[in-house]
Amino acid sequence: MKNKIPIQVSITILFSIMFFLTFIPDKFPEFFGDYLCQGNYHDWTSGSVKGNCDKPGNHLPTIHWGIRHWIWFWCGVVLFIYNSCVIIDRISKRFS
Repeated sequence: MKNKIPIQVSITILFSIMFFLTFIPDKFPEFFGDYLCQGNYHDWTSGSVKGNCDKPGNHLPTIHWGIRHWIWFWCGVVLFIYNSCVIIDRISKRFS
């Protein structure tokens, strides 16, 4: 039972951290270098795209992710996968 508590705690901490970090972009978009876009739409009468967005597709005004946001996102994904593998490895060693 002694070895199971750290694994349970690490699982709880891992998921809690990932959960609470999802709230940062809503409160502080400039922290990640995100930028406000006025939208992008296709004007069917002239056949051209209107708006100031360089990304393809129609959308309303929104906030696009900046490079720091993408780095933060992939860092979280890699850390999550790594720590999940460590947790699975600890569990498998415990029961083998």
